[in-house]
Amino acid sequence: MAMLVPKIMLNSGHEMPLIGMGTAPTAPTLPPIDQLVSIFIDAIEAGYRHFDTAAAYGSEEALGRAVADAIQRGLIESREDVFITSKLWCTETHHDLVLPALKRSLA
Repeated sequence: MAMLVPKIMLNSGHEMPLIGMGTAPTAPTLPPIDQLVSIFIDAIEAGYRHFDTAAAYGSEEALGRAVADAIQRGLIESREDVFITSKLWCTETHHDLVLPALKRSLA
């Protein structure tokens, strides 16, 4: 059974769940991508709809795959059902690096 998580309305009109799952590694290395996808699918099945990630964490691709898989399995209806926060890392703030970094995150 999925948990009910309170949400807050943002100025943009989007609702953000107040409880989210962080995706930063807690060990020196990340688990294999297939294992991360499985972990994120388990989180979606448990009711998580807010995920915090960053390119520097190395978890964006696995999270994207998990969301696509969750949609295909019918766990969520669309990408709009999850709220994903990411970060532009400080090493990518030069004006020539920002747009490519953001495009990589969105991919």
